[in-house]
Amino acid sequence: MSISSAGAAWVTQSCATVSAAAAAAQSAGSAELTARVVAAAEGEAKKAVAAAAAAVAACDARDVAMLVSMGFDETQAAAALTATRGSLEGAADWLMSHAETLNVAVASALLDFASSQSEPKSPPPAGPAPHTASPPAPTFAP
Repeated sequence: MSISSAGAAWVTQSCATVSAAAAAAQSAGSAELTARVVAAAEGEAKKAVAAAAAAVAACDARDVAMLVSMGFDETQAAAALTATRGSLEGAADWLMSHAETLNVAVASALLDFASSQSEPKSPPPAGPAPHTASPPAPTFAP
């Protein structure tokens, strides 16, 4: 599975917003700020596309297809599934509850997913395993 056209459109829309900020910086006469904004936008667009593609790839294809059949695109479905730890029912609820601000919620979920994939896994604690067996019950002699 690959990033959907709607997901790509979402990334393009985000880049257009940043491009507008770059144009404003340029009209203000700040070439350095313009260059920094454009470089940041290009970097963020690449990260967003990679995060969306990774999220789609990490999800069960049948669950993504089920959510797509409900009218959502692959990127939205993958974001919802990653936000709900793979729960199809939870993902459907998540999508419905974020309907008003779906693009923002999708972006947030994808960023969370991407950061969870890049965070180093913490090693298990050093030392012996904690003692979990309970002590024997006392016996009383008559």
